[in-house]
Amino acid sequence: MKIKFPKYRIFIKQHCLPLALILLGAICYLPLSAKMTASAFPPKKGNPILEAFAPEPTPEPTPSPTPTPQPEGPPPQLLPDGTYTGVIPTGMGPLTYYNQHDSRWANYLWGGRDPLTSYGCGPTALAMVVNSFTDHSVTPIDMASWSKDHGYYSPGHGSYHNLVPEGLTLFGLRVESCQMALTPENLIGALGFDKILTLLMGPGHFTNNGHFILITGVTDNGELNIVDPQSLENTLKPWDPNLIIKEARNPCEYGGPVWAVSRYPQNNVKGN
Repeated sequence: MKIKFPKYRIFIKQHCLPLALILLGAICYLPLSAKMTASAFPPKKGNPILEAFAPEPTPEPTPSPTPTPQPEGPPPQLLPDGTYTGVIPTGMGPLTYYNQHDSRWANYLWGGRDPLTSYGCGPTALAMVVNSFTDHSVTPIDMASWSKDHGYYSPGHGSYHNLVPEGLTLFGLRVESCQMALTPENLIGALGFDKILTLLMGPGHFTNNGHFILITGVTDNGELNIVDPQSLENTLKPWDPNLIIKEARNPCEYGGPVWAVSRYPQNNVKGN
């Protein structure tokens, strides 16, 4: 006598088939998951410029404030013809002062539209550093033209923030991203004895939006000597490091808002 199971098809569909699919999926998943581990993906291509501006860890704070370098030329001043002149002492050597309101380039239209007097803090700050500490003789006009040609000009805004680390690196200077807690001790420590600092500032005493300044030294009472490409008045007086830290634009991309700038030992630079 043959026993019939009229509902065996339904039983298989409801119970056996799902179990079989689950088992098959588990078997197939094992080799697939092994192939898709993170280590199996090709590494992302690094940006050699971005890697170059942070070649070493952030410098450890120095045990005492960096002494103020001795002057090696006339102090910065505004002349009757609307030009600025003068030299600022730094641990890297004398820094030739540029101001973006200088009559020689104030009305130069960056990118054919933005006057340096309003938008040129980035090219002006960079021009000071490159002109003073490399073999390149440049003005803010030269640096503005170069930055536009190399993609660092943002129409209607000024500089892209990577102009500082990438631009100075491309001109042969050493740039370290100071990824650290912003405290007066750490800021002075990053400055060291043979560096200057470039800072991106946010709204406050220096700007309503964004602005680049330099820190060149520390006074005996722990205040900071700065170079402001937009203000001679700001440049000639010391500043409380806590105020500088409070107004620094943080967080900031491209390793900012603080970059330590120095020279590679093998570089043939002005002043050597």
